Amino acid sequence: MAELSFELFNNQLVQVLVGVNDVNIRLIERMLNVEILSFGNQITLKGSATDVENAKTAMDILYEKASKGHVIGEQEVKAAVRICGGVGSAKEKQDLSEIVLKTKKRYIYPRSQTQAEYITKMMQ
Repeated sequence: MAELSFELFNNQLVQVLVGVNDVNIRLIERMLNVEILSFGNQITLKGSATDVENAKTAMDILYEKASKGHVIGEQEVKAAVRICGGVGSAKEKQDLSEIVLKTKKRYIYPRSQTQAEYITKMMQ
C-alpha cells in the first residue's frame, strides 16, 4: 500500500478540482481504486503504487486544466483517468494533457491516449 501527500497552492483551483461535495475526487477514487483525502490544500492518495501514481497524474492534469479556466466535470475527470491509464511515463502523460486542436469556434482536447496520438499525428 502506497501513500502520497502533496499540497496544491491555489484555493480556488483546489475547489474546482475537488468538485462540489468532492464529486470529482470520488470519481477518481472509484475509477482508480484509490482513497483520496482532502484537507484544505493538502491531498493524500492511498492505494497500490501504480494506482496512486495514476491518480496523482490525473489530478495534475485536471489542476492544469483548471488553472487555464476550464470547468472540471465528470467527462474531464474520466478523460484524465483514461489518459493516465495509457503506456508511458508520468511526464509523457502530463504532456498529453497539453495537446489541443484549435478550430475557428473552439478547442478540442483528446479524451483518451489514442485520441491524443491521433491529434498529434494530424498536427504533424
